[in-house]
Amino acid sequence: MNNDYNNFNQSNNNGFNPQQSSNMYQQPVSQMGDLVHQPVQPQLQPMPQPPVEPPVQNYSTNNYSNEQKPKKSKLGLIIAIVLIVAVIIITAILLLGQGNKKDDNTDNNSNGNESSSQNTNQTKYSYADKSKWTDEKCFVISNDGIIRNYLCYSGGDYDAITDVVIPEEIEGVKVKGIGPAFIDKNITSVSFPKSVETIYATAFKNNKIKSLIIPSNVKEIQNYAFNSNEIESLVLLDGITKIGHDAFSNNKIKSIVLPNTITSLGYQAFQNNQIDSVTLSNKLSNIEYSAFADNEIKDLTIPNSVTKIEQFAFKNNKIVNLNLSSSIKEIKQSAFSDNLIKNLVIPEGVETIGSNAFANNKLETIEISSTVKTMGENVFYGFKGTLKHVTIKGDKTRFNDSFGFPKDYIDN
Repeated sequence: MNNDYNNFNQSNNNGFNPQQSSNMYQQPVSQMGDLVHQPVQPQLQPMPQPPVEPPVQNYSTNNYSNEQKPKKSKLGLIIAIVLIVAVIIITAILLLGQGNKKDDNTDNNSNGNESSSQNTNQTKYSYADKSKWTDEKCFVISNDGIIRNYLCYSGGDYDAITDVVIPEEIEGVKVKGIGPAFIDKNITSVSFPKSVETIYATAFKNNKIKSLIIPSNVKEIQNYAFNSNEIESLVLLDGITKIGHDAFSNNKIKSIVLPNTITSLGYQAFQNNQIDSVTLSNKLSNIEYSAFADNEIKDLTIPNSVTKIEQFAFKNNKIVNLNLSSSIKEIKQSAFSDNLIKNLVIPEGVETIGSNAFANNKLETIEISSTVKTMGENVFYGFKGTLKHVTIKGDKTRFNDSFGFPKDYIDN
């Protein structure tokens, strides 16, 4: 019995064996000795089970019952409401701003149309009625009183105004000068206030101005100021003292009177126009390079103030009658070439004549003063068989055939 008990304990310690237990209980009672007739049910230990992993919980809202669904946070709901309100406010502000901008544009267009209408019917060069001035918004002016830009043109910030009446003051600043503000702006006319003193370089270059009056308060017109317009009528009032080079070149000016206040005239100032009549200032000392070249001048008198006539000054005109003053000391190269001069008198006082100075004219008679000391080649070249005789005062031998006329034409 003790052995069987030990075997049972060993079996229990090593794990329960059902087969062994069954055999033990099937033995007869007679063979069990002191065992009780009733079998004792052993206290069996449960077999160890492998650990069971907890089921994976699915957090999908579909797997929750109504009681299990997570509740929305009150803070999140408040934030969402605030964001929606903010979007609505911002949208309203933007829409309101666009509406104001449209109203401003409508007002600007209306003002521009009114200004354009006023300027179309304006009395030119009159400043009595300020309503006729071009709107101040069209101009950009610096603190020194110079207009720097013009905004009322096709493609500009405002409706185009081509008939420009410049006001005396812009934004409280007195207008003293016109800078390069109007280049290529399709301007057809312009009038200036009494405050303007200087029209700066290229100010109105490449426009369509047809008629122009420069008031007496303007003292200086700089280089290219009115170059390449369509000016036919030009009036320069007394007061202006200086005209820069190319200031009025490439226009259609018919005639010009330079007031006696002008002391300086730049090169090519009136080149390539249609000038048939010109009156020069009696304060000019030099007539610069090509100043009046490529025009249609027929009669010309050089005033007593002029001492030098530069190259090509009156080249390619239609001068028939030329009166040179005794104040002239030098006539440079081709100064009067390609004209129609018939009778030429070089007055006493002239000392130097450049090459080709009177070439390609229709000279019939030439008189050369005794003061002429130097002449370039071909001074009178190309008289085309029209020359009849030449008078040389002083030493007749100081010139030869290289000056453009044969000795046979020289009077004895």
